[in-house]
Amino acid sequence: MTTGKVVEWMKQEGDTVESGECILVVESDKADMDVETFSQGTLASIIAPAGSEAKVGECLAYLAETEEDIKIARALAAGLSASMSEQELDKPLPKQAHIETSTVPAPSGSSSSEVSTAAAVASDPAMKQSKSASSSSSSGMRIVATPYAKKRAKSLGVTLGDVVGSGISGRIVAEDVEYFAAQRSGGGATAEHVAHDPYPTQTPVSAAAQSYVHSLPRPSSAPPATIQSSSGSSLAPAAKRFSARGGISHVIPLTAMESAVAINMQRSLDVAVAVVAVDIEMTQFEKLYGRLKPKGVTITAMFAKAVASALTKHPLLYATCDAETGGDIGDSAIIYNSHVNVAVAVSMPNEHGLITPVLEKAEETDMFELARKWRDLLKRARSKNLSPNEYASGNFTISNLGMYGVKSFQAILPPGQSAILALGSSNPIVTADDHGFIGVRNMMTVNLTFDHRFVYGTDAAEFLRTLRAIIENPELLTSS
Repeated sequence: MTTGKVVEWMKQEGDTVESGECILVVESDKADMDVETFSQGTLASIIAPAGSEAKVGECLAYLAETEEDIKIARALAAGLSASMSEQELDKPLPKQAHIETSTVPAPSGSSSSEVSTAAAVASDPAMKQSKSASSSSSSGMRIVATPYAKKRAKSLGVTLGDVVGSGISGRIVAEDVEYFAAQRSGGGATAEHVAHDPYPTQTPVSAAAQSYVHSLPRPSSAPPATIQSSSGSSLAPAAKRFSARGGISHVIPLTAMESAVAINMQRSLDVAVAVVAVDIEMTQFEKLYGRLKPKGVTITAMFAKAVASALTKHPLLYATCDAETGGDIGDSAIIYNSHVNVAVAVSMPNEHGLITPVLEKAEETDMFELARKWRDLLKRARSKNLSPNEYASGNFTISNLGMYGVKSFQAILPPGQSAILALGSSNPIVTADDHGFIGVRNMMTVNLTFDHRFVYGTDAAEFLRTLRAIIENPELLTSS
């Protein structure tokens, strides 16, 4: 997790908070999590309102202990520290609430898990330097810019006071600086012209597109952005880049979940993978499912149990290679895991996302308990209430598109895992058995994508042979 989105503040400015009390809800890439404060005091000022995004470690709000601290906190939040006297700046500053990665106890009855967003409270003496560090325009108004934007402005010789910001609440981002520099050198645009229309050649966007996005208030000196993301950052530069491709219907920014999926898929390209496939007869497996379904057993639980049983005989298939991207593969090691944690890919229709709830210790759990666990995981996954350990601890993944009628497909290997199994649909096929007798049997094609850096073709083939034997003779699954 690198960023979080503020979903809701449970406390408002001026409210008293106690240590350990939940003050806001933050959305990570996969779940919504409560954030607690580690100190007591008064919520003096909220920096990141609901709907905004913040990086890990970025200030969300100020907690203060005294009335004097509250005044200082509100002045800091409003960007008025430059007008304070030196005596005021020398006073102890209020404590600052941060987003940070922290390990916290899991709820009673469950194992410990890493929660990616927790409240930490720490003093911030560096804020005393805000008077000199903050950029200011000629009018005395504070200019807010990202560190990279400041760096780009310095390298390009751009005065930040001449640039219109397109970020949250008018924050200047690097793209704004680069666009201003290009306009100044290429088109001869003046600062006044750019301030009036930062994207003068942008293709107009249809009014219908406006309903897809959420606009946040912008500084009075800047015109409303044509399109803004849910966090308030303008998408005008992106729209401008693609305007020459036949016009734009609308632009929708990626959600936190979509961004996380995209990043993981990109990381998968760094691994050398191979794919093997096998056809499995499903007749007996489907008969067993027909008998167990009234007892609450799901097809997902049956597949998870079959896979876990096969993996116990092939520990390399749920091991992990610790090779770092771009590092020396020769110095790597294979880490063997003590338990089979089967992750199952699940779509999130309302979020247009993907999550992989994990059935932990599947090799030790009977099919009926697996089914109960899966129903609970699925319900909480689709309401975004899983803890990180419940979706990030898998060491083997199953992806099933068979219910959509997909006959065969190749799944993308998740980072940090040895293999992923892609299940197609079960279809009646005319086949001949080992004795030459022709008949109609339900057959399913499965594809195994694996990390070829340390799992070889024979390893993958032997695992599939074991899995096929279990699925074609599934009665033992109910006794294990």
